[in-house]
Amino acid sequence: MQSGLVFYSNYSSANVHNHFEYVSSHLPDLMMAPLDDPIALLKELIAPSKAPCLSEKHYQHINEQVTLLKRYLKQTLKQGAVGVNVLLYGPPGTGKTQLCKVLASSLNQVLYEVSCSDYDGTPVSGMARLKAARAAQLFLATGNHMLLFDEVEDVFQQNPFSRSGLSECKGWINQLLENNKVPTFWVSNNISSLDNAYIRRFDMVLELTVPPAKQRAEILQQTSDGLLSKEEALALTRHRQLSPAVITRASKVVQMLGSTTGETAKKHFRQLTEATLKAQGCKVGPGTGMVSNTLYDPTLTQADCDLNELTQGLQQAGAGRLCLYGPPGTGKTAFGHYLAKTMGKELLVKRGSDLISCWVGATEEAIAKAFEEATVNDSILLMDEVDSFLQERSRARNSWEITGVNEMLTQMEAFEGIFIASTNLMHNLDKAALRRFDLKACFGYLKPHQIASLFRRYSKKMGLTQCKEALDKATRLSKLTPGDFAAIARRQRFAPMQHARELTQALLAECELKDDEVSRSIGFVTTQ
Repeated sequence: MQSGLVFYSNYSSANVHNHFEYVSSHLPDLMMAPLDDPIALLKELIAPSKAPCLSEKHYQHINEQVTLLKRYLKQTLKQGAVGVNVLLYGPPGTGKTQLCKVLASSLNQVLYEVSCSDYDGTPVSGMARLKAARAAQLFLATGNHMLLFDEVEDVFQQNPFSRSGLSECKGWINQLLENNKVPTFWVSNNISSLDNAYIRRFDMVLELTVPPAKQRAEILQQTSDGLLSKEEALALTRHRQLSPAVITRASKVVQMLGSTTGETAKKHFRQLTEATLKAQGCKVGPGTGMVSNTLYDPTLTQADCDLNELTQGLQQAGAGRLCLYGPPGTGKTAFGHYLAKTMGKELLVKRGSDLISCWVGATEEAIAKAFEEATVNDSILLMDEVDSFLQERSRARNSWEITGVNEMLTQMEAFEGIFIASTNLMHNLDKAALRRFDLKACFGYLKPHQIASLFRRYSKKMGLTQCKEALDKATRLSKLTPGDFAAIARRQRFAPMQHARELTQALLAECELKDDEVSRSIGFVTTQ
């Protein structure tokens, strides 16, 4: 009973067997069989972990925390410390379980995992898994062993309307955390269900976030078994939900199909990964990229400052708060992508739909998390259409609109990286927010020489027959933007053009639409 193999029950029964419960239903049979190792009594409950697929170099984004954790575990193993517990949490696919394996391997420890199912594949209850973990502590105490308890949220999930469950065993669980003889990793995707009384008993709590784009590309390329080139892996990193686990499973399916090389294998691989991403709610397909990115040139973007000099200055400073404003399509967001690519950083894009919530306090929390994510991953943070949640507070009708702006201003002040806010409606921004931007750059319509350069580039890209008359006519158009060229280039996929004159006509149509919007009266017209 002290080992945790047998539990006594006060169940009222004349049969003595009804007073005892076993940590495993197969335990009596295992006790009667010859065993070379006592740990075999728990083979239904714990199992040796597989070798790690990653290494410490894949955790460079949290290198400081990992180094500190490794040093701590090394000292506790040396001293034989009791009650050593480490909690790792974060979104699925961020490498939490792999990190446990990496640490155990680097410390020359044998890692065992608490099973989630029994011999028959039946799921094991949360309390049964905790009992198994308790029993494992005694059996693994002698030797170089560590324990991994995954999916903690399934175990500690509590029903607030129920009087039974883990809440009745809170003291028992606390003792388990305080007296375990084997260093234990507790892994969870979500710790919101964990009681604070449990959390404070963990020696170290480490959050694993999504790695930066470059690091994710290395992991994806490694786990794809040669199906992804370095460039293809980097392109896939725009899908933040694409984890190594998804890549590994897709690679396994492709290999089972017998096609591990060539374009056919890559086609099947893309289909499998995109299907999984779509099911996870991630937008996939050709529309997810920026068509104009391949033709982006800062000299062909009309701004009231030199964008090349601005890029160089930000590279040297490593920090800055920019407000980019101007008509739609003038290249504000495209410049953010260009800057991130030039600096070799990931661009974290947030829109109003990502931040604004109908729940009180949720908008402020989302804003804070966006800045925190950019800080942790050393990303450039771009907030598109910032006027939707940074509006003038004097016009606010609800208190939550004011608190959202206040939170935004506070986060901007504390942020030490590069922050870009883009808007089409500069006059709607809060005046206090404008003072907090280091630079406010106006993006306007293209000049004739810029129109001519873009016209030639897109004509060549679209395979159009050149025509000087069409070019001259296009350069005389007003209110053209790089976005107009990009939109017409996308149209080429389903409504192909043959001659440069058609491109000029399409550009003219875009300008006429803008003229109509300006001339259209809105609201009431008063006469004197």
